[in-house]
Amino acid sequence: RFNLLCIPINALTSVPRRVNEMISEIEKTVRIKILYLDRAFGNKKYCRILKLSKYKFITPITKNDKLKDIEFQIKKQAKISRNNYLLFEFYYTFYEGKPKEYQEGIKLLALYEDNKIFFFITNVNNFNGEEYYLLIESYRYRFGIETNYRVDNIFSALTSSVTASVRYLLMQVSLIAQDLWTFVNF
Repeated sequence: RFNLLCIPINALTSVPRRVNEMISEIEKTVRIKILYLDRAFGNKKYCRILKLSKYKFITPITKNDKLKDIEFQIKKQAKISRNNYLLFEFYYTFYEGKPKEYQEGIKLLALYEDNKIFFFITNVNNFNGEEYYLLIESYRYRFGIETNYRVDNIFSALTSSVTASVRYLLMQVSLIAQDLWTFVNF
C-alpha cells in the first residue's frame, strides 16, 4: 500500500474535477481494474462522476433512513445461520422523490453477515452472488489504507508555516517517508 499521488485541495478546488485528474494521473503509472473508494464517495455527486468514467468501483454507503429501513426488513425476514452470509442486490436511487434530473441510480449490495448488514454501491454488473461477496471481501483489504490515514501524523512534519507550498512540500516528504517505511517493513 503505497501513496501514488498527492494533490492539494483547497476551498476553491472542484473536487470532482480533481478526482478525475487524480484517476487519470494514476492510470499513467498503474493499470486500474477497480476503484475501492472511501465512504465519502458514496453519494450522488461522486456516483454520477464515476458512472461516467470507464472504471468499475465499489464504495460503502452511509446508512440513511432508507437504508435503515432496508436493514430492518432484512433482519426481520431473513434467517441466517452462524458462519454464513446472505447477499441482496437492489437498485438504489439517490434523492428518490425529487425530480428526475436530481436523481441518480446505482446497484446497492447489502451483505448480511454476523448479524450485521453492510451496504455498498457499485457499478460492477453481471456478477453472481459469490462474485459480489468476493468483491466485498476484497474491499475489506483496504483497511490498511484507513490505518495509513490514522497514523499520518506520525510522519507529518511540525510546522507553523501558513504558506501552502511549504505545507504541501512537507506533506510530500511525509508521504515519501511513509512509503519508505512501508517498503522496508513489508
